Order: sequence, then C-alpha cells, then structure tokens
Amino acid sequence: MWLLIQKSSPIVYFDATGNVCKKIENQKIPLFYTLSMYDSNAKSIVSIADFITTCHTTSNICLFLFQIKFILSKYFALSSKACKPIFEFPTIFVMDQSDVLLNSILCVFDNLTIVEYLIIAFNCVIKKDFSEFHKILSMPYNDSIHLMKNFIQKSKKIKHFDMKFEIVARKFSVFCFCLLQCSTTIEDFEYLYENIYNVFMQPNKNEKFIDSIVAIEYCISNRNIYPNIQLDGSSKDKKHFDIIKEIENSEKGDQNKLFTKKQLKSVKKNSPFRKYFDKFKKYRCKRVDIDSKLEKNIFFNPGLFNLIDFYTPIIPLWTGVFVNFLERRNFEFKKIFRLNSNPAEKNFDILKHKLILKSGAMPSEIASIQYERLNFKFNRDYSKRICEISNNLTKEEDHSGSNDFSREIFPDFYSNEKMETWKKGKRKKNTLSFYYNNNSNISYLDLASGGNVYSNLDFSKIFSGKVLKLT
Repeated sequence: MWLLIQKSSPIVYFDATGNVCKKIENQKIPLFYTLSMYDSNAKSIVSIADFITTCHTTSNICLFLFQIKFILSKYFALSSKACKPIFEFPTIFVMDQSDVLLNSILCVFDNLTIVEYLIIAFNCVIKKDFSEFHKILSMPYNDSIHLMKNFIQKSKKIKHFDMKFEIVARKFSVFCFCLLQCSTTIEDFEYLYENIYNVFMQPNKNEKFIDSIVAIEYCISNRNIYPNIQLDGSSKDKKHFDIIKEIENSEKGDQNKLFTKKQLKSVKKNSPFRKYFDKFKKYRCKRVDIDSKLEKNIFFNPGLFNLIDFYTPIIPLWTGVFVNFLERRNFEFKKIFRLNSNPAEKNFDILKHKLILKSGAMPSEIASIQYERLNFKFNRDYSKRICEISNNLTKEEDHSGSNDFSREIFPDFYSNEKMETWKKGKRKKNTLSFYYNNNSNISYLDLASGGNVYSNLDFSKIFSGKVLKLT
C-alpha cells in the first residue's frame, strides 16, 4: 500500500498517543506509535507501521524504525524494474516538536545528526550548493498546528506594556508566525522577517512601521491565511503536550541516547541559520529611536519578536523553504505551504473511539484489530492495483468469473530471509597441545641441567650454566 500511495503523496505522519494499551507494572506508560499516510484518491487513512513500547528513548525507537526501514527496502526491491516506485522511503516525516522522534528519523533514514542536517539545508537554501543534497532521503517536518499552539503557549508568558492591546499584539504575532510557516523560498522568509521586525521593534508608528504593517496585511489577505486562533488551549491539547513531555522525559537517564541535554540546547546556537539571521538583523533591520512627536506603536513588544526569532535556527523543520526542493528529484507535487499531522490524529480517534471501545486493551487485541482493518482496506482499494508495482508480488486467478488475488509466490514475507545458523562443532582432541597442557616450561631447564638433552649439546650447556668457549 505504501508503494501505491507514495505515487501521489510520499508523506508519512509520525505520532504517538496514550490511553490505548494496558499499563504494565513497574514500567513507564505504554504509548502507541504510528506511521500513517493519507491516500487522497481513496480518501482513506492507512497506517503503514505501528508499534507499542514502554521505553520512549531514542535508541529504542531507532530499533523499531530500523525494522520498518528494512521492510520498506525489501518491498522496494521486490517491485519490478518497469514499475519501480520513485521513493524507497518516505520523503517527508510530519511529527511533533519532539527531539526524540527527530533524532530517530535522522539517525535511521539519513544517518545524520541535527546539526549536520541543518548544515546541508543551509548550503542548499542559502548557498545554492546541492552537492550533499543526495544524503537526505527523508525530511523531518514539525506539525504546523501543534507548533503554532506551542507558540501561543509561550506567548502567554510575555507581558505587554499596555494590557488593553496585549491580546491584539499576541494575535497579530500568531498571524505573522503563520505567514512564516507558509514561506516557500528564503527570499519570502527574509522579506516577512524584516517587516515583522519593524512591526514589533519600532517604538513609534514611523514610516518603517507603516510600510511593514501594510505589507504584512497584504500578505495575509493575498494568501488567505486566517487561522482559527484560540489563545486558551483545550484539554485535548494538554494531553498531547503531556505525551510529548513523557517522551522527552524518557531520555533522562538513558546512557545510549544520541544527544545529551546540553548538546540539544546548543543545536540552535550552532545552527548556521542562527549566524546568518544575526547578520541579517545587523545589516537589514534597524530600529529607529523614540520620537515623542509620533504616535506610540501598540504592537511594540521585543519579547514577541524574540519568540519568533527563536525558531529561525531550525527553518528547514517548520517552513516550506527546504522541503520544496523535492522537485529536484523529478517528482511532481504541489507546493508545500503548511503540513499538519491531522491524518495521524484522526487515525488515533478512529482507533480509540470506534475500534477499541475500552481504555487499556492488550497489545494482541490492538494488533488483531489493526490487521483486520488494514486487510479490509487492502482488499477494497489496493488489491486490484497491485500489478502497478509488480506481477511477482501477487498473482491474479480466475475464480468463477470474479477476479481474486492470491499470494502464491511470496506466501510468507520472511520465507526467503537469511538466518544465522550454528553448525555442529568438531570433536575435540583428547590430548592438548604442548602450549596448553599443564606441564611447565621449566622442565626444559631441568633436562638441560641434568644432562638428559642429547639433541643439542650447546643448548644443554647454555641452560646448565656452563659458558661455551669460542673457537
């Protein structure tokens, strides 16, 4: 199903949820992880891989992802050359702001660290150097909706100089952040970044402020961006952030994690995008001094701009600036503006409220339900399309005039899997060699001194303490 769906949308939504599996005593909360896809043609959400675990560390999640990667590679290899799919692995992983999930994806599918990924993205976006672009097989992308909600939560902690205009300024900052999310080129991002600076960093309504706020309002109306801004989070959002916190807390005490907490904090500091925009602010963004003759700027709030600026070191993870370079791989797709993990969230809702009607089911129950669900979707939407990939995967047979498909060539996916075997060892010798027996090497000295060594007289004289005369 993955090979067929990727032809229209090679995007996977990676997410986790709780309150599905039964809790295990003396272990952490079990979470249900899913890699979901949305088939726009069949109007269906398909889960290509699921797993349940109570260990939410990077090293453990990488183990599951490595198994998934291996299976995807094997199916890709089984497809025929004539109908070979474009991508072996998902090109975009949409996920939450979890460093654990981010590290796992980069480690398994790209064999890169976060900083290495940002450096390659910087070379492509800023320097237009694509010499290392081939190293990135899968691009991680932060869910736009949850990222915005996280932005709103952080903006609540920033005080405004005038309480009357606090809500107005915060809502406008959310609109500005949404515009940056929709940027598809670095030129668009820089243009918006400079105008946002003038709106929140100019104390008065000077000429720069007026030009910038008009430009931003024009961008909002031109792009039809009207997000439903709710400054107060719902109970569902609170549960979602609790799950992310649970995953992040699992890294504490993990000796095998890829990055320490100190290193994760320094990622944004070492990012080349951080240095680039520091120079950009220095030369392109200038703050005009306070002028008592001009009216005060009700949006003036350096804290809100610094919050927006906080996300600039990781531009490739939450904008379309980098992911839209997929067109260089000869893949036709619509421009990506904002991606969210709604398919994964909807998949969880179906699982919790329609399939598993009780909280705390056993893993075997979840596995059987998921299998029946996927089997139904395969027979309904994809069984007749299997020839688009390869005739070797399934064989079509005629049963009383109906076209049914039966697996004959590959009845078991792991039937041709190579496995490690142990051969019966050879019979051990009854007598050990000289160097491994219990006899001491000192016996040679005793024989030499006793005159019992006749093979070499010089040898016996040397070890008996007698000095040889040189002739």
